[in-house]
Amino acid sequence: MLLKELYYPNVALYKRLRAAKNIIAIGMILSIATSWRLWTNDRFFPQVQMFDYGFEINQLTSYILFGLFGLSIVGLLVSRFARPFVIMSLALGIVLVIIDQNRLQPWFYMYMIMLFVLSFYNWRVDEPKNYTAIYTSLTLVIGGVYLWSGIQKLNPNFMSHTWSWFIKPLESILTPEQCTISYKFGYAVPFMEIAIGVGLFFEQTKKIMIPLVIAMHVIILVVLSPLFHNYNPTVWGWNFAMILLVYVLFAGNTNSKYKHLSYLVEFKPIFAVVIICFILPIFNLFNKWDSYLSANLYSGNTTKANIYLSKSAKSKLPYYIQHFVKEQNDNLYELEVKTWALDEIGIPGYPEKRMYEALQVYIQKITCCDDEITLFINEKNSFLADS
Repeated sequence: MLLKELYYPNVALYKRLRAAKNIIAIGMILSIATSWRLWTNDRFFPQVQMFDYGFEINQLTSYILFGLFGLSIVGLLVSRFARPFVIMSLALGIVLVIIDQNRLQPWFYMYMIMLFVLSFYNWRVDEPKNYTAIYTSLTLVIGGVYLWSGIQKLNPNFMSHTWSWFIKPLESILTPEQCTISYKFGYAVPFMEIAIGVGLFFEQTKKIMIPLVIAMHVIILVVLSPLFHNYNPTVWGWNFAMILLVYVLFAGNTNSKYKHLSYLVEFKPIFAVVIICFILPIFNLFNKWDSYLSANLYSGNTTKANIYLSKSAKSKLPYYIQHFVKEQNDNLYELEVKTWALDEIGIPGYPEKRMYEALQVYIQKITCCDDEITLFINEKNSFLADS
């Protein structure tokens, strides 16, 4: 009986929203805790402002903003009337992203969209039209992530680069035959994620999709954990949160007469959710919208760059940054941007051309060797590309 209730819980939608709010707060705390330098300017890795507002935030101000943001998230977690903390977290999150676009990581972007939706929730249990529309909007955010994550993986680089890298550590525990099966399973991964993004919304299929989601995220957590890759700790908390969010928002009986389209369209923010989560990612296929804003997650198809320095320029870098410079030949060195970002600010960076160009300018500024710093950018393959 208990297992049946766990598998198919009958929980009111407003209770699911309260649980989702807590999961979002916990997920943000876990990810931010493993990337705390990203949220201050106490670091070498440069901040890239969204707008040129003519001044830089000093270190004290950055810590104050980070502290206020942390307090707002804690308030979001512990408060029963959470709307002020939702709005505060959303506003501070936007300010922090304006100061540094590197903070616009996929997990943070998703949480911000969900906080935007929750900012319209009045937290009243006697207004089902309001909380049903809020609930439906949150499920659309989750569905959009899985749908586009799968679509983005429909490219050759996913199998040849990302998937082969992902399963590489398993060679130590699997037989050659099992490794071959594991590799071939990669061809099904994009379609599996697409199926999850659609199947979660249908009563007949979500009973299969929810266990599949849980199994998928558990495998990702194990493979990315210190047991194997020990890679990008900020997404560990996100994967844990996604398991809980999918269960809380989709498992069991979620029926409500107010989920009818005629009621939902009265909630105007739902149109923003549809545009942000389903329409704008289309433009990323043509390189007209950022990858991290389009659920382009571990697809193998994002913009990459190489920054090369002369021996003289390398010697003028701070010793900490020199640690991430590798010799190519006698007078050519490469700055490993991704390794540097992961080590110092806990994320892989933000894979867009403007970010790499800003990094090149920063390196030129601190070395005073403009002519000895070369940037090569390999933009992501467009949907229209011949390859």
